[in-house]
This record gives sequence, C-alpha cells and structure tokens, in this order.
Amino acid sequence: MSSAMGTAIAIKTPEKVVDSNNPWGDDELGRKEYVQPLLDLIKSGKEPITIAFDGDWGAGKTFFLQRFRHDLEKAGAQALYFSAWECDFVPDPLVAIIGQMQEYLHKKDTFRSEVRKLKKSALKYLDVLAGQGSSVISHFSGLDIWGLTKSLRSAIRSSMAGYDKAQCIRSTLIERLRNLTRLSASGPIVCIIDEIDRCRPIFAIETLERIKHLFCVPQMVFVIGVDKAQLTEAIKAAYGDIDTENYLRRFFDFTFRLPTPDIDAFVANRIKGSGVLSVAGIQSFVDQFSHAFSELARAHDFALREIEDAIRMFSIYVKVNVGKLTGAVELLAMMIAMRTRNMQLYASFVAFKSTSKEIIEFLWTEHPEEWRDKNMMHLVTYIVYAAFGNGRPPFPDMPDFLSWLNLSKVMSESDAESRFPWPGALYKGPFKGELYAALMQIQNARSVVASRDDVVNIAKALDCFS
Repeated sequence: MSSAMGTAIAIKTPEKVVDSNNPWGDDELGRKEYVQPLLDLIKSGKEPITIAFDGDWGAGKTFFLQRFRHDLEKAGAQALYFSAWECDFVPDPLVAIIGQMQEYLHKKDTFRSEVRKLKKSALKYLDVLAGQGSSVISHFSGLDIWGLTKSLRSAIRSSMAGYDKAQCIRSTLIERLRNLTRLSASGPIVCIIDEIDRCRPIFAIETLERIKHLFCVPQMVFVIGVDKAQLTEAIKAAYGDIDTENYLRRFFDFTFRLPTPDIDAFVANRIKGSGVLSVAGIQSFVDQFSHAFSELARAHDFALREIEDAIRMFSIYVKVNVGKLTGAVELLAMMIAMRTRNMQLYASFVAFKSTSKEIIEFLWTEHPEEWRDKNMMHLVTYIVYAAFGNGRPPFPDMPDFLSWLNLSKVMSESDAESRFPWPGALYKGPFKGELYAALMQIQNARSVVASRDDVVNIAKALDCFS
C-alpha cells in the first residue's frame, strides 16, 4: 500500500466552513433533526431567555450552533455567533458581547444608530466599574492606622458615589438594549455564545453574570454552547465545592441537551475529517479498523473525547506508516482502544506480560451478549494467536486456555465453569462454539493473523505520540 509524497492527513479535525445556501448539507451526524424544537422554544414568546445548549465534548455543539444561526435568521431573528474562548483575553466579558453585537448589527441600517449609543453606554459602565475600589487597594501598604482609617473612609465615600453612578449608567445601558430589541420587529435578537466551558473559570462565570444583570430585556435571547460538566468544574475551581446545579439555575432558564451521536457515524465522520482517506488504496484498511474500533468503543462506553483521541492516534499511525501498513488492522484497533482506556494493561500487553484472560476480558467486558457483531470473535484470535508463528505462545496461560477450549467441547457448561472459573458466562452457548471454531480454523491452516513483530511495530508508532 503506497502513497505519493505530500499526502495531507489532518491531525486535528478542522471546523468546516458553513455554506450559507445549504448550511446543513454536510450534516453527517443527524444534528439537523434537533433544530425545530429549539427554534420553537425561542419563537414561543417575547420574554428574555437564556438557554444552556449542553452536550459532551465532541457531540457537535459548534457544528450545530454555527448552522442554527442561519435557521434563526430565516425565521426573522437577528442572530450572531461567536466563541467565548476566542475572546477571553479581554478584561470584561461585556466588552466581547457588546463588541460582537456592534459588529453584527452595525451592518444593518435599522440598528446602526442605536447600537452606537449602546456601545457608548457600555464603555461608560465599564469605566465606572474599573474605578470602584481602586482607592481602597492603593492604601493598604505602609500607612499608620489613623491614616489608613482616613483613607478607607474616603475610599468608601468614593465607592458609594461610584455605585450610584454605575446604577444610573446601568439603567441607561439596559434602556439602550430595550430600544435595540424594539427595532427587531421580525424576531428576537439572539446571541449564540459558544465554548464558554473552555474559558478561564472567572471569565466564564462573569459572562453569565453580565448576561443575567444587564441583558434581561424582552426579545433578547442567549444560547450558550457549553459542556455543563466542564463548566461545573470551572465553577468549583473558582468557588470551591458548592452546589453547582442550583448555582447554574440562576443563569439558565432552560437546558437543551444535544444527544450523543451514533458511534459508528461519529467514528466515520472523524476518520473522514482526518484526511486518511486521501491515501491511495486505504479504504479496506479503514473499513476494518472502523468496524473493530467502533465495537470496542461501544462495548467500553467510550466518551466522545476518547474516541476523538483514538482516531487522532489512528491518523498519526497511518501518516507515519504510509506504504508500510500491515494486515493486522484489528490488532491496531485493539491496541489503540487499550492505550486509550487502560494504559497499565496496554504496557503489560506490549511487554508480552499479559495473560490471554486479561486481554479477552478487556475485549468483551462483562456483557458479551450485548455485542452487535459476533464476528468480533476473530479479534480475540488475533490476540490469542499472536506470535504463534515463532513456535511459542505469547501469553503465559495459553496452554490452560487451549485446554479449556478442548475440554469444553465435551463438558457441560456447569462442569466447565466449575473446573475453569474464568471467564464464566463469556463462553456460554454459541459464543463458546464460534470462538473455538475460529481458533481451530486458524490453527489448522497453520496461519498467523498477527505476529510479535506486529505488536512491537504498532507500539513503537503509538508510543512516539501522546
């Protein structure tokens, strides 16, 4: 299998540019079906709403929200999208929110004049906030107690005056927002703020605080793209071990949960995005890997982040082995899955210190009957028969394992389980027979489906990267 120099294989899956004429034309994970419920919620009234658009890392929140903006505009809303993570360098989230609103609405004649006034009010509000308390902080070093008391009194008076001024400017700012939303006769102004959970904890919290205290006006909607589990950790980092669920209820009126995509579709989507399919003649290799890895990811309930990391590892492996890819592709899938989920077992395996019992239990977990494809038994044979070509079993308990298989043919299930307590129900019924048939087929053909060299070479490639 070979490829010309310069084949482009992406290590990171880039975000696709949205086609405004057909925004959902590249929807390979079925995200579009969730548009209408969210759209109906936003259109259902004129009161201010803040929605947590929740989903696991990798579930497709950014993909959805970037395209959902077009659906909102078609429905008559003014909809702007931006990533909070790309803006968390600014000193206050209000700068980013007002800045993005101005950039979007200033292009439209209806809003141009009012959005300029809004920006001026926001700047005045930020100026007052920046001044509050600074006089107190500046006098906490090198002063006698009487001087400190006098300075504190002066600072407190100044802060109280600043507070009154801030409240007045805040009222003006909110009124400017009301005027702006009144101009949007065909629908609400919707601010889609994505990736807030990736921001600095304080910035993420202050963003929610600003929305709650300043933007609670009719026809103003915020859709916040967030992994609530990650945001919870950010809140704990700032405030300690508090009741985060109740804390977040202060900010979000509703939570819209984006379901986890189908694993097979997600694996295929990420492999496609990696660019490996541009390698000549690789399709069958990819198909075998996808099938084996998807089964493992499903059996072990891999998180989307783990799947993403595994596919990145696969694309790196292909990139550094173009022209040298072997037929032991299921072995590659198993080793990547093991490295992703159980590094200790992986290290033992590549050192040939694992037992076949440990490997098989990792492959099948506790519920083999839930596997969709019993042909995955052949993946077990890759491991059990690895290195048989050199005349010695790769795992110390191989003789016991083969003896169990031979005896189990003529023993009842209860007798087999009493004499060979592991792996219990794993080999009941057709599972036991199919596994035995697969093993004997390979043994009788005197063929080797994977060798020790395959294990070593795959490990060398995988262990160069982390």
